[in-house]
Amino acid sequence: MPEASSLRLLTWWAGTVRCAAPTNRIREVLPCPAITPIPCGEPAVRGVANIRGIMVTVVDGRRLIGQPDTEPGAELVLLDLNGQLVGLTIDRVEDLGTVRDPAPGRADSGEGWTVKVGPGDPARLLDPDLLLAPLFER
Repeated sequence: MPEASSLRLLTWWAGTVRCAAPTNRIREVLPCPAITPIPCGEPAVRGVANIRGIMVTVVDGRRLIGQPDTEPGAELVLLDLNGQLVGLTIDRVEDLGTVRDPAPGRADSGEGWTVKVGPGDPARLLDPDLLLAPLFER
């Protein structure tokens, strides 16, 4: 019988949606810093923030998954997008968890399935590459 695989995830809330992403892509979670708006044409991009001397593009976590937003979330998840740091505003971090036998393959949207991580509602499994890369392609 094949050995079961597992995936370590960080869960958080973006609006009313519980989300999860693989921890190997997450560098840090910190309070949301001041964000300087930039004209870029992408509605999900909030602007840039100075994180310890590094300018980081900040993406609104609610807008990215189609949730309404009013102000940036209270926390910032720093993600590694192929060597580039990208900040994702979220409402609040929930927990770390492990999923056994995660769904195989990838969905075109980057959020194609849900996973059960710990107690509570299932979480929308996000693929940072599929969700964020289109915002940076020019």
